[in-house]
Amino acid sequence: MLDLRGKCTLVTGGGRGSGRAVSTLFAALGARVAVGFVRDSAAAAETVASIQATGGCAVALQADLVDPEQAARLVD
Repeated sequence: MLDLRGKCTLVTGGGRGSGRAVSTLFAALGARVAVGFVRDSAAAAETVASIQATGGCAVALQADLVDPEQAARLVD
C-alpha cells in the first residue's frame, strides 16, 4: 500500500463526504493532512478530531478557492 509518511497533503472540501474519506485515508497512510473548507467549520473540525483520535496529524484551514488570494494563502 502507498506510504505517505513524511508527506503533507491538502484536501479541499476535506470535511465532508468524499473529501473526508480522502482526508482520513491519507492520514491512515501516514500523511499530515490540511483539511480545507469554505463554510462548514464544524464538519472540518470533526474530520480533524477523527484523524487526531487515531494518532494522525491534521489541521482545518478555511479558504474560498474562488478568490485567488485565499487559494494562494491556503497553499502557503
